[in-house]
Amino acid sequence: MNFNINTGKVVSLITDLNPPGNPYGIEFSPNSDLLYVSYYPGVSQYNLLAGAPIDIYNSGVVLQSSTREPYSSLQLGPDAKIYVAKSGRSYIDIIENPNVLGIGCNYKYNEMYLEGRKSGLGLPTFVSSLFYIEGITFENTCFGDTTKFLLSDVVDSAVWDFDDLSSGVNNKSTDIEPTHVFSNPGTYEVSVTPTVGTDTAIETTTVTIYDLPQISSIVELKQCDDDLDGFSAFNLDEVIPEITTNSANETISFFESQIDAENNNNPITNRTVYTNQTVSKDIVWARVENNNACYRTSQVKLIVTTTQIPNTFTKNFYVCDDNTDGISQFDFSSIHAEIEAMFPIGQQLIINYYRNEADALAEENPIMDTSNHRNIGYPNTQQVYIRVDGGLDNDCLGLGAYINLYVEPIPVANPVTIDRQCDDDQDGEFPFDVSLVESTIIGGQSLSNVTLTYLDENNNLLQNPLPNPFFTTSQVVTVRVTNNNISDGSCFAETALEFIVDKQPLANHVANQISCDDGADDTDGFHDFDTSQIESDVLNGQTGMEVHYYSESDIELPSPLPNPFASGTQTITVEVINPMNRSCIAKTDIVFIVDPLPDFSIDTPQVVCSSDPTFTVVLDPIETNLLEVYDYEWAYQDGTILSNAPTLTVFTPGTYSITLTKTDGSGCSRTRDIFVNTSEMAQINQNDISVVDNSNNNTIAINTSSLGQGDYEFSLDSEFSNYQDIPFFENVSSGIHTLYVRDKKGCGISLIDISVIGYPKVFTPNNDGYNDSWQIDGVDKLPESKILIYDRYGKLLKELASHSTGWDGTFNGNLMPSNDYWFIVNLSDGRTFKGHFSLIR
Repeated sequence: MNFNINTGKVVSLITDLNPPGNPYGIEFSPNSDLLYVSYYPGVSQYNLLAGAPIDIYNSGVVLQSSTREPYSSLQLGPDAKIYVAKSGRSYIDIIENPNVLGIGCNYKYNEMYLEGRKSGLGLPTFVSSLFYIEGITFENTCFGDTTKFLLSDVVDSAVWDFDDLSSGVNNKSTDIEPTHVFSNPGTYEVSVTPTVGTDTAIETTTVTIYDLPQISSIVELKQCDDDLDGFSAFNLDEVIPEITTNSANETISFFESQIDAENNNNPITNRTVYTNQTVSKDIVWARVENNNACYRTSQVKLIVTTTQIPNTFTKNFYVCDDNTDGISQFDFSSIHAEIEAMFPIGQQLIINYYRNEADALAEENPIMDTSNHRNIGYPNTQQVYIRVDGGLDNDCLGLGAYINLYVEPIPVANPVTIDRQCDDDQDGEFPFDVSLVESTIIGGQSLSNVTLTYLDENNNLLQNPLPNPFFTTSQVVTVRVTNNNISDGSCFAETALEFIVDKQPLANHVANQISCDDGADDTDGFHDFDTSQIESDVLNGQTGMEVHYYSESDIELPSPLPNPFASGTQTITVEVINPMNRSCIAKTDIVFIVDPLPDFSIDTPQVVCSSDPTFTVVLDPIETNLLEVYDYEWAYQDGTILSNAPTLTVFTPGTYSITLTKTDGSGCSRTRDIFVNTSEMAQINQNDISVVDNSNNNTIAINTSSLGQGDYEFSLDSEFSNYQDIPFFENVSSGIHTLYVRDKKGCGISLIDISVIGYPKVFTPNNDGYNDSWQIDGVDKLPESKILIYDRYGKLLKELASHSTGWDGTFNGNLMPSNDYWFIVNLSDGRTFKGHFSLIR
């Protein structure tokens, strides 16, 4: 619930706090910000400052939970702790810090034993609001300080006990806000008993009085005067070891006045390079403060002394830059002995070397290895400061920039590319142009600053500068560019001049490659040349060379040339290249000549007729070029030379050859074969003929197996046309036909008549000259054949001979009526067939 702070009345009631169990007891924290609720089986805390009721509910923290404990009432005690009763138990729990939110309130289970007694449901009633003291505050806890105490609440009176028995009567005070000077450093339990009206309470707090730093109250710091003006830069930190031996656990600050040091105002910020404000001496103050904020001050006397090293003492060191960054390695350790010799023998000295004046004055970052020092941060030049201090009192005995370090640039030896050259006269040397070598190597450098040296491969000194032209074989000349400012010659750069004299190849002449046209097509102008010796002829013993071949159209060919090499007449360029220097080239040409063969033709095959013994054939080649003169040679198939005449007359079948050879010196010849075949006129008879007649498709077939050795063609009823290769005719009309068999080779035509039996289906004997009689077609070639004609009743009306003109449609001089009539044919070849036909008037 909330209260009106003026009237104390309830103004709102919070009803929705639902702890995990049935609540029994509640209690507020001493500062009223937190609410504690006991329930079965535990205790929870709620933050009353969380906001809305739901937020307060959600802030609940379970501090203790146990199903075995009957948690009862809660009671805030006069010691500002909350006590938790547990019914029937010999222990009660305690919340040690009830003002702390969360588990930090330090809930302690079974913290207080009841000495054999048992707790009931509650604890003695105590009105806590009258006796709670918020706490004791105090300040000034360094030893020797006056420590002041304050109460957070308004009280009527108070009695203080400072737990400092050594302070005698000052150990107690009745002041409400007392002060006390503790007699020794240490820890004290200070208590106060305040009174408000008739009520009292006790509050205790622990007070620790801290010791002061242990220091030297007066110290001195001496510094060398670097320019004899009485002023110098001091590193105040150097005096700290003389002030205190516990600086690692203390804070040391420096001030120009004691008042500033006491009040920690205006500390010196440039403490490592502080310059004295008065000539030759000055005073500053050090404030030494420990971790407990307790401090003391020490007086620091600053004294400027004069250096004992002569101003005329200067040492210069020169080294060569090792990587063009102005940084290099120096060894100036030899100076050490010289410095020591300036002081009395046996005097204890501390000699250090510094990269700059600030480090020397501050005695910071000394150069640790003077025999291996790199001037990092000071490219090209650096002044090294020497500082000499007394070994007993650290007095500055000498200070100054007495060492000068110079990093001399490494000379630049620019690379020079010497073009490879071909040995132009096969002597292994070449006159190289070296006119630009020197200027290229030194670039923008002056010959007054650098010197050039030339060494051959055997490290022999060459003329400087090199003579131009420079006659040499292949070799590498070393050129050294030396910095003249370093006398020992150790600062130099080198470059190499590589002179290469490459062997000039030779392309030896190869004789013309001449041949006649040949191959499958001996008219294409190509010949398969044997190239097996060409490359060896071109090189003639040279090794390590490349050989390239190019056609007349500058197309690169395979290397080596294919073997055989199919080529027409052309000139091929051969390049021999030294692969070590591709500008070393020699060339030659190889001429390939393909002479054409005699160009002629001759008819083949040709035929002689065995059926005509007088038949002959003249074999006559037809030359394309009538102006050329040839030699002729005729041969039979068995190799017999028959004639050397331009033509040959033959009557015997077989294979003949004619060879024409050119007489222009090339010797190219061509041979052609002429096949002379035999043929004959066909020998045909009726046994070679097969006829299918008296049908809807009459056919004639010829058996060619016994016709003869000719190649024949066939024609029906036409001697001079309509020949066909197939020995078969169909749809042949009935009647007498003449078959012609012709030899395709011209050996003659044979013929034979063939009878194809058939008859007309209708005839009209009306004396108009058309179809006036009826007869079997083709029967006249079968003279023994008989034709019998019947009427429909089987009465024989007429018997016809094969050679008669046929039946005229009468019987015994009487005209037969229009009707169908029947016939029987008995052919002389043994065939018989029947049929009928119509007579129409």
